[in-house]
Amino acid sequence: MQRLSSALPHRFPIPRVSPSPAKSSRVCAEVSVMDRKRRMEPGVGESSQKKALSLRKNNARSARSISYIQIFGTGMDTGETSPCVLLFFDSKRFVFNAGEGLQRFCQENKIKLSKVDHVLLTRVCSETAGGLAGALLTLAGDVGLTLNIWGPSDLQCLITAMSTYLPNASFFYTHAFGKDGKLLPEHAKDPNIAVLLEDDLVKISAVLLVPFSDKQGEGKKFRPGDVAVVYVCELPEVRGKFDPVKAAALGLRPGRKYALLQSGTSVLSDDGTTEILPESVMEPSSPGPKVILVDCPTMFHIPSLLTANGLKGLYTSDGAASVACIVHMSPAIVVNDSKYQDWMRLFGSTEHILAGSGCSNSLSPILKSSAKILSKLNFACPYVFPVPGYGYESSKNQQILLQQQNNLSVTIAKNLLKFRLLPLSGLGMDGSSVPEAFDGKVHTEELIECVPEILPLTEKLKEFWKAYGSKDLVEEPWFDKGADSRSLSSSSLTKEIPDTLKAIGRKEVELIFLGTGSSQPSTYRNVSAIYVHLFANGGMLLDCGEGTYGQLLRRFGPSTDSVVAGLRLIWISHIHADHHGGLSRILSVRRQLLSKSGNVEPLLVVGPKLLKRVLEAYDMVEDLGVEFLDCSQTTLEASDIAAGGQPKGFVSSIVSGSQEGRSGLMQWVQRGYHLRNGLDEAGRSKLQDTLQALGLSSLVSVPVIHCPHAFGVVLEAQNKADTSKAGWKLAYSGDTRPCKAFIEASYGATVFIHEATFEDGMSEEAVSKMHSSTHEAIQAGALARAYRTILTHFSQRYSKVPVFDDSYNDRTCVAFDLMSIDLVDLPLLPSLIPVLKLLFKDDQAEEQAVPEAVAQ
Repeated sequence: MQRLSSALPHRFPIPRVSPSPAKSSRVCAEVSVMDRKRRMEPGVGESSQKKALSLRKNNARSARSISYIQIFGTGMDTGETSPCVLLFFDSKRFVFNAGEGLQRFCQENKIKLSKVDHVLLTRVCSETAGGLAGALLTLAGDVGLTLNIWGPSDLQCLITAMSTYLPNASFFYTHAFGKDGKLLPEHAKDPNIAVLLEDDLVKISAVLLVPFSDKQGEGKKFRPGDVAVVYVCELPEVRGKFDPVKAAALGLRPGRKYALLQSGTSVLSDDGTTEILPESVMEPSSPGPKVILVDCPTMFHIPSLLTANGLKGLYTSDGAASVACIVHMSPAIVVNDSKYQDWMRLFGSTEHILAGSGCSNSLSPILKSSAKILSKLNFACPYVFPVPGYGYESSKNQQILLQQQNNLSVTIAKNLLKFRLLPLSGLGMDGSSVPEAFDGKVHTEELIECVPEILPLTEKLKEFWKAYGSKDLVEEPWFDKGADSRSLSSSSLTKEIPDTLKAIGRKEVELIFLGTGSSQPSTYRNVSAIYVHLFANGGMLLDCGEGTYGQLLRRFGPSTDSVVAGLRLIWISHIHADHHGGLSRILSVRRQLLSKSGNVEPLLVVGPKLLKRVLEAYDMVEDLGVEFLDCSQTTLEASDIAAGGQPKGFVSSIVSGSQEGRSGLMQWVQRGYHLRNGLDEAGRSKLQDTLQALGLSSLVSVPVIHCPHAFGVVLEAQNKADTSKAGWKLAYSGDTRPCKAFIEASYGATVFIHEATFEDGMSEEAVSKMHSSTHEAIQAGALARAYRTILTHFSQRYSKVPVFDDSYNDRTCVAFDLMSIDLVDLPLLPSLIPVLKLLFKDDQAEEQAVPEAVAQ
């Protein structure tokens, strides 16, 4: 096996800062993570030069060392992302793959990402690396942290894409290998094998799998990013146990010399006459266990796997286990192939863990905390919080056809399943960490027991929605939590329903909140995304934070494929990662779905101009099937210019009476700033065709006050053909301070969705971070004369529910993840507030004492 000498580490410069003179390259095998504690010692400052440590000898490990691999169940209940595997040592952590939801998964299970030293990708694509950017953004604040990222082929393209919005990329090193599908030069014995790193803990080697087809006329084209990696992890030999009886017989008393002998160092006897060798007092060493992680993503990769010379030395002919464990990240369709199964049998009695898509059998949600909240909300009002599509991955699973024969031992992966490597006495499967199955009924019963008054109130609410949700309302019904719901009658109808709602039928427009938190995914709330479900006309996304695809799977279950394939437009408010981190995954999945029919029409993405650079870099890794239009081309200014007039539109400014934000932001929101390069006629024409297909008459982006190139959006529906009534109007603020331009553009909105990152007592934080408080968001809705105001984008300090205060009125509601609102139910929406206050009364008291979370 050849040692890698051609793959060099790359330390990515801090974005927007001129790079310093090039430093000398270092061989990636010589890169070692600086001890974190030493980074914090006095005298070791930023000016201290980092030392490239040489390779250490493959010393034997102590029998008392602890090491294991563990399955992280990201996507195990939905299948939206590649599995993630942890290789654990006492002093170091390796994570293989970082798909979407990794950060949220670690928070759920109290796993510290800051302790991870290396991230190794089996492929460079959104499926395996969709959660990497979010994790790096979180880790960027850890002083003294150093992280190494390894991956094949186009890893640098991925890092280039992320550099646009990573505030500090100087703490991690990237190691890209396998250019053009080769690790070593042409004359190497096997150009697809190399040792990536080796120290006294583990030696990790890479075997490349390059896809190809042996069928003539197949017409299959592969990109460099299609290259996959098999990682071979070899632990050094394990020293035998120390025998104190033998040591005493050789003239040694207990003390420091015992420790030296156990570390492999010879000592002199206590009388100084005899040299005592370690092997004289130690039991024989044992070979270190080996682990293989296989990602064979398609049938086209199987031939490369079968002919990989780097793995042949691990095959066995006598049925014994040459490898302790093989973790298969390959999907079920590949694992079911007879050739793949024959290859598995070459390893004798090795333990096989099937962790790939379609192999897991989890009917239980992986994110149990958010599922617990949702089960309570579903109990309170199933009309707005329907039961999600949990178990979707299991419902679409293919049957694994493996037979327990020929010494083939197979285990279906479970969330947090471990395979222990050290100590050798404990070698094998360990399911003690696997969580119990989730049962929503148990949590509902606990709720009723702890808050008994919730039961009669929820019953009244359900009867109220049942009674009025099926009617063509002319006036609003009033929900009195203290009244007998059976006494509600037309006399309770107090406010007239707006004409824009009278023309709407059920299942014409539905708003689904896929993420309602800010900054980063949390245990209870995902980051920003709203799906506007237009049923027969398809749908669109307003923002697309990391994990959006997984949330769609949890909401729609088996129908998700049709939902993603039916997307016609994605609108992104600004460049912060919590608003677009899930975009590449959604686009990739959509393209894969449409490619089955051979009709991949590019999807229109409207966003800030910096997003184009991100999408272009991602498109070098995998084909996204996307067309981009700058938000500035969809402003009223652009429409004025297109009509042949002078740009007018709205000038963004702080709402009168509120405190000013950063003065440096004001230049970019002035008239004409965005359109100095003229109009994108082709893009605007594509937008008009898309809006027509969606049944919309207009989409207007409004510059708002948060960061440069931040926008809100206003959508208006087409008038009904059989009525003169105007179509509905939806306004979404994105992230912003209270903004006069957005309020003016939103005037008379049917539904007004506004960020409410902070509670009213945190006005200084709201101003400094360019966000809005609860009161400011509600006031903005009132100034816009909106029919209903829905608050979202809550700081993660309010992990379950924001603080309810006196500013809430009968036109306001709070958004939760997976909340689904049919527009015909908007008149009933305020009736949720009394139930939500009671449902989370204890949580509000707890969360007011939680320290502030960082919000972008």
